[in-house]
Amino acid sequence: QMMQERLHLTAESTVADIGAGTGKWTARLLPLGCRICAVEPNGSMRREAERLLGGEPRLTLLGGSAEHTGLPDASVDYADQSLSVSRLADISHVSETTFRERFRAECRRILTPEGRVALIYNERRTDTPVMRALDALYRESCPGYQGFSRGFRREEAAAFFPGGAE
Repeated sequence: QMMQERLHLTAESTVADIGAGTGKWTARLLPLGCRICAVEPNGSMRREAERLLGGEPRLTLLGGSAEHTGLPDASVDYADQSLSVSRLADISHVSETTFRERFRAECRRILTPEGRVALIYNERRTDTPVMRALDALYRESCPGYQGFSRGFRREEAAAFFPGGAE
């Protein structure tokens, strides 16, 4: 509801859910009544989204990436990117800075002039014994692990796109 009110989403709006995975977030967007293009590079995750959400007439599933969505120029009113440890690991062949620059450029290309972007990520609490143990296990077992959501924090989200953020 907050997104619908703050972003003024209507049945005429088009949303690009970039990094849609198995469609968990996409499923939450569908009740808003807008058209959704779910973009996911991982074939098995995209097939699971199709299994769970297929047949929805307002949904299109695409095999693109955050850097190359496959969407037409100026076709999207709202784009969201799910930043996750697994997603960022998928792009380990390029630096995180390069990934962000390419994603920004793709957003500028696909968004309408009034279009907006949301960065969606988990900010996990690490003050419980289970989460501390999981964090320690990842640090020990996963080379390059930089914390949950790769250490991405609200300050970085606000600085991701020049011109302000909320």
